[in-house]
Amino acid sequence: MLLLQIDSFFPVNFFRVFGCAGCNAFTSVWISTNIACRPAHILYFWSSSSSSLPEEDSRDGRLQAVDVCARQRVAIKVIDLSAVTEEFRENFLPREIDCWKRIKNLNNCFLYREFVKHDYQFAVMELAEFGDLLSFVQKNGAVQEPLGRNWMIQLVNGLKYLHSRKIAHRDLKMENVLLFRDNIVKICDYGFCKPGIDLSETFCGSKSYSAPEILSGTTYNMYKSDVWSLGVIGFVMVTNTMPYREDVEHNDLIVEAQKSRRYRYPSNLMLSHACKTTLDVMMTFDPIQRPDVKRCCSLPWFQPQPLPDVSHYYPSPQARLYRR
Repeated sequence: MLLLQIDSFFPVNFFRVFGCAGCNAFTSVWISTNIACRPAHILYFWSSSSSSLPEEDSRDGRLQAVDVCARQRVAIKVIDLSAVTEEFRENFLPREIDCWKRIKNLNNCFLYREFVKHDYQFAVMELAEFGDLLSFVQKNGAVQEPLGRNWMIQLVNGLKYLHSRKIAHRDLKMENVLLFRDNIVKICDYGFCKPGIDLSETFCGSKSYSAPEILSGTTYNMYKSDVWSLGVIGFVMVTNTMPYREDVEHNDLIVEAQKSRRYRYPSNLMLSHACKTTLDVMMTFDPIQRPDVKRCCSLPWFQPQPLPDVSHYYPSPQARLYRR
């Protein structure tokens, strides 16, 4: 068990690891900056044989530390509860943590534990060694179709798991897909998750990934809108372009473009008919006609077949969003 205590006089974090074979019962980790001035950030931990003190990463301002006993790399999401709105603190955050605790699936980011200390909410989670999908595509361009299919199958599996437990994500986008070793991808960031009911009127997520019924301001099926967003992710992944622009003043213009399918698959990519058909179906304008995630499993691109060897598509070290 990992416990975090913040010293009230010095920017020092102590990590107590209990029951760890071959380790000292008490391990101290020093942090080189005062976290009180940062409303939200990520702390990174990794196994190390060295007991050297951590330093702040000058590139992005994030704090780094070393846990010599945990033997694994983790990320800690830190939220300053005094800096957020009462609605977020009383409604959104408890709902996020409650949903996150229920999620135990290979293609969803795992929460090891969470706790509140000195008016900060800490969430110890898996660390994505290769960053997020958006950064990968921005660095490397469109994902080649074999790997894109592999990743989309995993994302469909992750979303199907959430929906089977009556959890709608409501903020699916490239930034919320994390890349791990062995070409594993995972859905993350459950801040807008909502359990239970199918219908909602709340606008959530980013306009570029939002279904037309959300942009229209009507009551919408949360699970069907998740499918639309996942279809947009698939499109961006294999084309490196957005199907619809977000920088449009009026949502009605985006909805009209969505209705008439004003997007094109670049011919030079030579994407398969199965790929394009599947993504088109997931971005069906009418939510009633749009398949739920369970039906998506039967779409052409996701049909069971031997997966190609994608080892040579593995993200290079240069594509990592966070490096030591």
